[in-house]
Amino acid sequence: MSNDIDAIFKQQPAAAQQTAKSRKAAAGQGTAGTGQPAGGGDTVQLTDSARVLHELERAVADAPVVDATRVGELAQAVASGEYQVDAERVAEKILQFDREFGTPG
Repeated sequence: MSNDIDAIFKQQPAAAQQTAKSRKAAAGQGTAGTGQPAGGGDTVQLTDSARVLHELERAVADAPVVDATRVGELAQAVASGEYQVDAERVAEKILQFDREFGTPG
């Protein structure tokens, strides 16, 4: 995904554009008339934490949403009549959910 920074800059009021140009000129940035930064460009360095976070995000995105093996096991147990529902446990989980996320009242 990319952002067109030039388009964003063009949408700014004329006074803001002039102020930004003045700041650039005062700082000695840019090459006159080219719109290119002096010195070859900007660089970005990521911290180790950012790299780890990026790897985790990628792993989560690649992970299956459903455990197909477990679904298959449960389907087979239901089909064979072996699956037993623990009604008390289901009721406890419903009450727990309601306490945590239910509407007041």
